[in-house]
Amino acid sequence: MDDGQNTTNVLYRVEAGSSPVTLRASLFVNYRNYHHETTAPPDWTFQVVDVPDGTEITAFPGATTLRVRSTPGERFIQTGVWYWRYLHRVERERGLDFLDDLYTPGLFVITLGAHDSFAVQATTEPWSDLSSDATTGLSRRRDRQRRLWSSSPTGVASPDLRDLVVAADAFVVRSRPATPADPPGGGTIAGYPWFCEWGRDTMIALPGLLVSNGRLAEAKGVLRRYAHFVDHGQIPNRLPDGNIPPEYNTIDASLWFFVAIEHYVEASRDDDFLAEIFPVLVDMIHWHRIGTRFGIGIDEDDGLLSGGAPGLQLTWMDARVDDWVVTPRRGKAGRSQRPLVQRPATDGYLDATAKTRQHGLPRRRRPGLRELQPPILEPRPWLPVRRRRRRGGRRSEASTQSDLRDRP
Repeated sequence: MDDGQNTTNVLYRVEAGSSPVTLRASLFVNYRNYHHETTAPPDWTFQVVDVPDGTEITAFPGATTLRVRSTPGERFIQTGVWYWRYLHRVERERGLDFLDDLYTPGLFVITLGAHDSFAVQATTEPWSDLSSDATTGLSRRRDRQRRLWSSSPTGVASPDLRDLVVAADAFVVRSRPATPADPPGGGTIAGYPWFCEWGRDTMIALPGLLVSNGRLAEAKGVLRRYAHFVDHGQIPNRLPDGNIPPEYNTIDASLWFFVAIEHYVEASRDDDFLAEIFPVLVDMIHWHRIGTRFGIGIDEDDGLLSGGAPGLQLTWMDARVDDWVVTPRRGKAGRSQRPLVQRPATDGYLDATAKTRQHGLPRRRRPGLRELQPPILEPRPWLPVRRRRRRGGRRSEASTQSDLRDRP
């Protein structure tokens, strides 16, 4: 795929052969949400129009147009055939709906000899924004991979990990503002291609996808964009597609936001960004002290994060079927406490806050986010956990509430 575009390039090449081969490349298209399957009515016909640059395919009036062309420029043979009940094997393995109706607007037919190639370019971008042909797009993609390797400390230090550096790039996206008031910027789709953009997943993945690969400017863009969406001390749980407002049903995404910011600041030494975002962080701490939506807040008696509301899923175990929350996990879910101890707090928090409010961020001594977190978030020498014990040859679980004790 071309960087920053919804453009896919596919290359076919005959590596060797004593006689020509005929390639028939058919397009299978659909127009649906990625969570849904299509049951097409018999009278649904896509509009297919040949234009000077290639072929334009539109599912219905007002739908986004798919543009297709080939290199060399072969004629697109229109067919207009539905393939009913197409099997998606991975969806079936996952227990999801797995039968889909796909439309075939046409195909390319070309004869190739040894060492000949044929490329197809499919895009939702305007023709004017495309590379000159599909082979050029593929060449640009290879050049980008080399740049990713050379700019990544991981790729430079460990050539065997270069495939991971390139794989990480597939999860990084550029977002288009839903409204003029929304900031442009990047994001990560950590559940690609199954999900859209989720706050918790983005903050957990950001240090590995961006910071460790030296992509600090993009990491800052993601953090700044999420800071724009902070509301009542929370970053969004999910940023839906289109004009749908952000959703905030998450108990710990905002704490992972702190962790991600510290990873970025420690790697970049970007004091200016820390000063810019500091008031947002102070406000988030305030809301978690007094309590924010869905009963989320810090229990001052034990320093643990608590929350929950009927009919809502707030932790990473967020399965819900209609109104049934499969794993409610209301109260002080153990996994939700992890960000509290991921980056220890220090007693310098109040002093750092006062200095920043009065004089701006100190330049001689850069307070890290460990100093921005309030003392109430300082990790305790104990946390309620569950330990597995064996009794009589059987595995059993016993709560360690009675085992809680201070440790030096």
